[in-house]
Amino acid sequence: MATITTRSGKGSALTHNELDTNFTNLNTDKIETGNILAGTGVAVSVASGNVTVSANSTADVTYNNVTATTEFIGAHNGVTQIDAIASVNLTEGDAVYIDGLSGNTPTVALARSNSSSTMPAFGLAASTVTATNAVKVIVSGELTGLDAANFGETGITFALGDTVFVSASEAGKLTNVKPTGEANLIQNIGKIERATPTTNISILVAGAGRTAATPALNDGNIFIGNASNESSTTPFAISLDATPQLGGDLDVNSNSIVSASNGNIDITPNGTGSTNLTSAVLKTFSEVVNDIGTSSGTITPDIANGSIQKITLNGNMTFSSITGIGAGDSFTLIVVQDATGTRTLTSTMKFAGAAKTLSTDANAIDVISVFYDGTNYYASLTLGYA
Repeated sequence: MATITTRSGKGSALTHNELDTNFTNLNTDKIETGNILAGTGVAVSVASGNVTVSANSTADVTYNNVTATTEFIGAHNGVTQIDAIASVNLTEGDAVYIDGLSGNTPTVALARSNSSSTMPAFGLAASTVTATNAVKVIVSGELTGLDAANFGETGITFALGDTVFVSASEAGKLTNVKPTGEANLIQNIGKIERATPTTNISILVAGAGRTAATPALNDGNIFIGNASNESSTTPFAISLDATPQLGGDLDVNSNSIVSASNGNIDITPNGTGSTNLTSAVLKTFSEVVNDIGTSSGTITPDIANGSIQKITLNGNMTFSSITGIGAGDSFTLIVVQDATGTRTLTSTMKFAGAAKTLSTDANAIDVISVFYDGTNYYASLTLGYA
């Protein structure tokens, strides 16, 4: 700062040149365009111009607007807000999204989480304004003095510490119930700092500008990656292959293969393949043999009822054909006597040996084995299994 020559300092009257120089220096260093140096503990308040505080000063500086042309370094105490223009009528506390631009100023409208076109919310309206008017939008920090009737979703009661979400049912409103369902986005935009009275609620705004990366999920659905390597949802379902194929050996690990419906379990080659059983297949007698009951006279067993069948005789028997038998098939008939007496077997089948008389002992068991070549039945009779 330039030196000012004074009469007391000089010890005599000032010359005209000294007076001119003093006025020049005062004009150059005037407060409205110059710098104010504030020492320790000095509070500075100015209406315009630049403010410089010495590096070791703890002075407080009060200023209406501070514009940092390069950067601001230091702690921030207060809200972070943006200037915007309301596209619709807004009430203090409304959640808003950026819907356009007016000159260089963003325009905002009411956010609602049921549509990606009205999300995410970028903050809460700091005041009540009508459409086309300027409004401050709180992006982070405290918004105080709110009335729950104005910003809250219908029927919602807020409590201290509640997380508040952008409503899916009412545009611009907040709720403490997280939206559900894949149709709704989830955005946690702050917490209730003060809940009572309901006409003087405070919200700590945070989480503005983004929705949850993982949305809500409908009942029965799962997340799965799609062709774009992004998460998508699909119903969780197990599709059973009606004709499954093994890629290797089936190891039952000491367990059983069980027919839950009590039906047959068939191992049948398709085509020219063969069935190879490398270990014994054990079944009970009743599972292998179909008992066709007590009878006599002409019998014609149906091979569809099993290739091994049992009959108890109460008289003579004629056995000459088998229903449903095909060339190459074999059939076994177990014959049980119900009492003593001669039981004659009559048949047109070709028997090995001439005897066709069955056992006469009570409860004796005879076995007739038959092979069919498509024309002839070749049979053998084994007697007397006691």
